[in-house]
Amino acid sequence: MSNRIKQDENSRTSKEKMIPEQKSSGTKGSFSIPEESILTKLLTRREIILIICIGIIVIFVPFFNKNFLTFSNLKILLLSNSTVAIMALGIGMLLIMGEIDLSIGANMALSGVLAAIFMQTYGYSVPVSIGIALIATLLVGLVNGLLVVKVGINFLITTLAIQGIIRGTVIILAEGGVAFLPPAFNKIGQNTLLGFQLPVWFMFILVLFFGLMVAKHRFFRQLYFIGGNIKAARLVGISTDKTRMIVYLLSSLLAGMAGILNTARFGSAFPSAGAGAEMSCISAAVLGGCSLSGGQGNMFGVFLGVIFIGLLSNVLVMLNVSTYWHQIINGMSTYCRHNL
Repeated sequence: MSNRIKQDENSRTSKEKMIPEQKSSGTKGSFSIPEESILTKLLTRREIILIICIGIIVIFVPFFNKNFLTFSNLKILLLSNSTVAIMALGIGMLLIMGEIDLSIGANMALSGVLAAIFMQTYGYSVPVSIGIALIATLLVGLVNGLLVVKVGINFLITTLAIQGIIRGTVIILAEGGVAFLPPAFNKIGQNTLLGFQLPVWFMFILVLFFGLMVAKHRFFRQLYFIGGNIKAARLVGISTDKTRMIVYLLSSLLAGMAGILNTARFGSAFPSAGAGAEMSCISAAVLGGCSLSGGQGNMFGVFLGVIFIGLLSNVLVMLNVSTYWHQIINGMSTYCRHNL
């Protein structure tokens, strides 16, 4: 018996000696989890990858077309994508919550047509006409929010139905379009500041504002909790219904602002304005780091996604690639980037 007790004590002491040795050598063992390097973390961020891709394009394309790296081309690139970037901010916030608004393109057309009709047909002043148009887009956002949040209808079905209703209404109101708008209104989209037209500056201001708000402000940080797990967000005291309603209103308001700027830029309103804009915004947001399942993304990444898609189209034009290939290449780039 005494021999057995001594053997047990020896085995226990040997095990106790082995445990700290295993702990100390755990970082070197085969079961250790290696830490990611800073370079690996950076290269897995979509924003960094987009910046690298944009840099590669900027470096190599001038060898094939000398007009690419010119100030005039930069102005065209930023101006043509300014309204898309503004609308993409709303889509980005919705995607962070795990939702989508497919009516933003029609909402863009609605604001432009309403502002033009009230100025041209009824003789209202520019500020009043713009205010009426933006209020109308807010009402659309309110309807979307109520149907999705309060009634509980799926956001895809709701916003797709609203898109059709608005687009049909705009066609009835504008028919062939509304032209010859007041010069005071056209200045909003045609005047320049430091070489860039005003829509570009509106885009920069809004991207900076919402980029900082989503990154720092408590209210906008709640979007990530809602997108990650809406039930858990409710349990920790977040007013999920109120937050979702406000984001739908913001998305519609941003679409309305884009419509005003687009109409002022061209000096006329068309019912076809914004057609397909929702898909461009979703593609840009996904490229910029937003997830269709929610809980991920930021506004600066969304902006980079818009610039990348716009730059890709610009390069294809510069290289004389047929326009029939543009959507195919854009779609392939979006698919590849989302699956990296």
